[in-house]
Amino acid sequence: MARRVILQDDLDGTVDSEETPVMTWQFSYGPRNNQESYIVDLTEANYERLTGALDEFVKVAAKVEGGRQPRQETGERRTRSANRSAEDRETEQAEKAAKAGQREEIVAWGEANPGDFKVNNSGRGRLDTKLIKAFYDAHPDVKQLHKV
Repeated sequence: MARRVILQDDLDGTVDSEETPVMTWQFSYGPRNNQESYIVDLTEANYERLTGALDEFVKVAAKVEGGRQPRQETGERRTRSANRSAEDRETEQAEKAAKAGQREEIVAWGEANPGDFKVNNSGRGRLDTKLIKAFYDAHPDVKQLHKV
């Protein structure tokens, strides 16, 4: 059984219609180190009020490249991967593969060189930071892909 979702302006209660469409907008707000993400459904008029109140600040703000984009139309959703180029996705996949390959090296080295660390050879979960540090200390020429 299909359900129909009817949007309503969160500010004044206007119901979505052809004459007064209600759109969903997403934004972040809060203290610099503790921003929260918000979603609000607004008519064009209330959206104009919101952006009008922010215009003074937006004019002097620096634009952040690659940030999340608010949904422009009802029902339109963008995933993180949709906002990235194919090249970015390939680079990310290559980095993950390299990190996974280095993980195998670190685990193998840890098993061959027992020390004051735990070796997690399950292929899942975090590696012991002492193991990672010991591996990078023993291999200073290896690019560090894991955080210490």
